[in-house]
Amino acid sequence: MIVRGGAVDILVGTQVLAKGHDFAGLSFAAVLDVDQALYGSDFRALERMGQLVTQVAGRVGRAGPRGSQLAGEVILQTHQPQHPMLRVLVEHGYGAFTEALLAERRAFGLPPFSHLALLRAEAPEEGEAMHFLNTARRELPQTEGIDALGPAPATMQKRAGHHRAQLLLRAVSRAALHRLLDEWIARLEALPASRRLRWSIDVDPGDLF
Repeated sequence: MIVRGGAVDILVGTQVLAKGHDFAGLSFAAVLDVDQALYGSDFRALERMGQLVTQVAGRVGRAGPRGSQLAGEVILQTHQPQHPMLRVLVEHGYGAFTEALLAERRAFGLPPFSHLALLRAEAPEEGEAMHFLNTARRELPQTEGIDALGPAPATMQKRAGHHRAQLLLRAVSRAALHRLLDEWIARLEALPASRRLRWSIDVDPGDLF
């Protein structure tokens, strides 16, 4: 009510401010540190950044006092103003941005042009998770159209006293991926090391952290 009443001149918050709120009189917005998305470890980071910037732009320059129209301005804080994807978004809009993202994902075989499964492992002893994942890769059934990337340390390598690592599977066919996983999981469960640490398989992972 304080914001809608005009008693607040500057509003600072997380990206939830861009999610559907309508603040009359809002003429300027700044998105800080978009570089986190430009070079994020998750391939979806750029997509999420583009959505956020578009949502923020939609909040700015709507109705002013008594229904008058305000000019809106959005500033993005970045150390990489010439980043190709950022230039496409700023100069050509969200539609062109999504087309460029799809072309990039097609070139690198990423969803929606492939299907992913992520094997995560974490253990209290350093190196134990990586050792398990290296063994898991050797146990991976050879299947045409499915390849393994890694293993590699997780982006957050240690959490709650556990060392973390992951192995990513990329498949052209979802059905082939699920058939492989059925056989692979049985092999992993038979490994003695599988009972000494935590591990899980995430199909279509929401993040790659």
